[in-house]
Amino acid sequence: MKNSKNVRFDGLENHAAMLNLQEESDLLEHSEKERLLEHIHDCIGQLPDRYRIVFTLHALEDYTHEEIAIELGIVAGTSRSQYLRAKQKLIELIQKKQSYGGQVERFHSGF
Repeated sequence: MKNSKNVRFDGLENHAAMLNLQEESDLLEHSEKERLLEHIHDCIGQLPDRYRIVFTLHALEDYTHEEIAIELGIVAGTSRSQYLRAKQKLIELIQKKQSYGGQVERFHSGF
């Protein structure tokens, strides 16, 4: 009976160590995600005003191109083209920053 208690206890110790490793991994992942989000936010801030506004309204605020057109006094086609150009420019900015030691593939596939 004493051996079975030790086995259970040893099993719990190993389980706790695995949980600690998982928590550490989760913290690193969270920190990396935070850093990536800050990086993307910085790059969005570097977009030309008209691109940044349309990109933010459409991608982040879920406005339709028709709603954006009404708000900005432009046609929906202009909103669409500015959004596409904003995405292209954003990818370029992210790649430029990431070329100094980052992971471009993660950003590129998300847009």
